[in-house]
Amino acid sequence: MAGYIEDRWIKKKKDSATGKRERTTRYGKGKRYRVGGIPGVRDMSFAALEDAKKWLSTASTDKGRGEFVDPRDGSIELADYVERFWWPGVRGGPGTMKRMDERVRLHILPHLGNVALHDVTATVLRSYIKKLEDECAARYARQILAVLSNIFETAIDDKRVIRNPLRAKSVSWPKPPDDRREAWPLATALKVRDAITARYRIAVVVGLGCGLRQGEVFGLSPEDVDFTRGLIRVRRQVQLLSGRLYFALPKGGKTRTVDMPESVAQELAAYFADYPAVEVELPWGGPGEEETKKFPLMLTTTYGNALRANIFNVEVWKPALAAAGVIPAKDQDGRWQASRKDGFHVLRHTYASILLEAGESVVTLARWLGHSSPTVTLDFYAHFMPEAGAKGRTAINALLGAAGEGDDVWKEEDAKPGDVSAPSSAEPTVYVTDLVSSLLAFQHREHAETVVEQWQKDRPGRSAVVEEWSVQRWEKLGPGGMRAVRDHIPDRRLVYQAHAAFMPDGGKLRTAVPERWVVPAWEFMVDEYSTSPAQWRTERRPGPGWTVEAQVRGTDEAAVAAAFDRACREAVDRAIHPEKYGDPKGW
Repeated sequence: MAGYIEDRWIKKKKDSATGKRERTTRYGKGKRYRVGGIPGVRDMSFAALEDAKKWLSTASTDKGRGEFVDPRDGSIELADYVERFWWPGVRGGPGTMKRMDERVRLHILPHLGNVALHDVTATVLRSYIKKLEDECAARYARQILAVLSNIFETAIDDKRVIRNPLRAKSVSWPKPPDDRREAWPLATALKVRDAITARYRIAVVVGLGCGLRQGEVFGLSPEDVDFTRGLIRVRRQVQLLSGRLYFALPKGGKTRTVDMPESVAQELAAYFADYPAVEVELPWGGPGEEETKKFPLMLTTTYGNALRANIFNVEVWKPALAAAGVIPAKDQDGRWQASRKDGFHVLRHTYASILLEAGESVVTLARWLGHSSPTVTLDFYAHFMPEAGAKGRTAINALLGAAGEGDDVWKEEDAKPGDVSAPSSAEPTVYVTDLVSSLLAFQHREHAETVVEQWQKDRPGRSAVVEEWSVQRWEKLGPGGMRAVRDHIPDRRLVYQAHAAFMPDGGKLRTAVPERWVVPAWEFMVDEYSTSPAQWRTERRPGPGWTVEAQVRGTDEAAVAAAFDRACREAVDRAIHPEKYGDPKGW
């Protein structure tokens, strides 16, 4: 076992004359025993020998396993850790960053900012959650706790704490509210469509007929509408932050293509003839960005400006709701009744309910809605599926031999050759595994098993299994349908990565994350995979510190090292001279 224990009060060698061990000059001062000699572990002092022995044993074992966490590293205060180490790694658009900043600054740091990371215990959190429940709605309190949990997950990765205290069994989060989405009856949606001002009727048509979000409708351009193919390309949205409008990519930073029914196409064609598009110029990516872009927008104000959601909701949307009988008229003070469930977004829920009730595939709907996974769509809208529960009921009836009224229970003798509606014992299958929070499907089991075996070798302790799915199940739940089923083993490469961040004065930001590392990456790992010898970029990050990051990845270690040097030089220059690169001077 590596390491040793040193007695700093008594000399190790005996006196040649007396045969006794003499006292050192440190006798009676400070802690007596020092544990040292463990590679990669700082020396630690103890008053009692038993404590020193216990530390030596534990630290040596944990270090050998790669699980060692020095408790002194957890003594940093939460506020200091957030500012220096956690916040520089936060990703997201301007709106997301603003919401994260508010949750941390207004609800986490005032209560826990002065507490050391290792002192944020389950006891502390139970008291903190009680205060949150008194201050916030349950939904918002859970969002705050999710941010705090992410801070501790990052601290675990940084080897500052051993475990996340928010995962303790005794720490109960506020009960989650019912997240089931509520839709309007179609008749209600049509009443609102007919009641809204003629200029903005098309907003209801597109929201109800194609499921676009409000900001996506406001950012829609005639150039995005493909009448020939019957498609709408959702390429941007108009967002409002701190009173300023800007263009941004759709939610999640992803563009998508949505099916356009003929009825919507006819309405759009008529609207374009009556209301020509107006070119609008706004900042791109955030309200403080110097880069601007121009687009001819379908919807604008009478003055030719982009629509502001807050003004639209009060002056256009709520009068239409009142005219349609959805909400009452203004009260005596001239205020509208608050009705969150009847916001513009309810058109999107109604669109989803109509398609699911008509039997549309969950995978297809998820793609049209822009959800990250069909699982999200199912979580939100499964209650709209008319067959929910029917298949399970039929299966139990078949098992127990009791067909319910109107149920058609298959028996073996009922199946006739050539009867395509009868279940087949030889139904085609695909082989499915979940490796990167997304389902992957293969035509051949051996391909799936080869990928899983190599995946587990690359990531010890991470498990994965291969499941056999019917083609019908995959078409309904699998991302991408049958086009996503692979008939080969995906490409895998060692990808070298490098990262550094620099402050406005050009100084390098110190973090616990290594500057360079290598990962085995598969072609389906889009954020890590690369076929280039070296790719690099610099990026300015909003938030405390105004850091500029240098990021490099590639398959050639030497090329990555050379590119990293170049990226760091540019990042330093960009941090000191933001105007040269079109960056704003402040955030």
